[in-house]
Amino acid sequence: PTNFIVPIPQQSCMISAINTYMTSQREEIETLEIIWSWSALIIDSEHVLIEPSLYWKDLQSPLAPHYIETSRLHAHPRYANNPAARAAVSSIRQGLVNAGQSVGARHIQIGRLYSPRQSYSPFDLDLLRTLKRRHDPRGLMNPGALGLSPDLRSG
Repeated sequence: PTNFIVPIPQQSCMISAINTYMTSQREEIETLEIIWSWSALIIDSEHVLIEPSLYWKDLQSPLAPHYIETSRLHAHPRYANNPAARAAVSSIRQGLVNAGQSVGARHIQIGRLYSPRQSYSPFDLDLLRTLKRRHDPRGLMNPGALGLSPDLRSG
């Protein structure tokens, strides 16, 4: 899923931006058999959450057995490694983020796909790097999150 929070009057603009972008990606989506949909949920008196989701045939995550019941896990088909579809989905998700930015959307899951880095002051960035170095000196935990490169010496 990719999520966007917009004021209720902006929801039609956000849905239009999603549909326009996804239509521009139609050939790749069809070629790689990517399925997509979106859902919407009013989250308060002024905002709506719009969440496009992308699905594709690929290897099962090695983490799946740790968070999916065994009976459910074995009920789903297994697929071969599909790096082309995975790369396309990554690119499409970034394109969706850009489409959301064009209408001023906000996000729930700031940190990886939605980098907050552009809003960091130099002080904020230095503090974040200091905390990351102190608590994760080898950069193993969630590398690349929060707008930091895995190598904390650089951006």
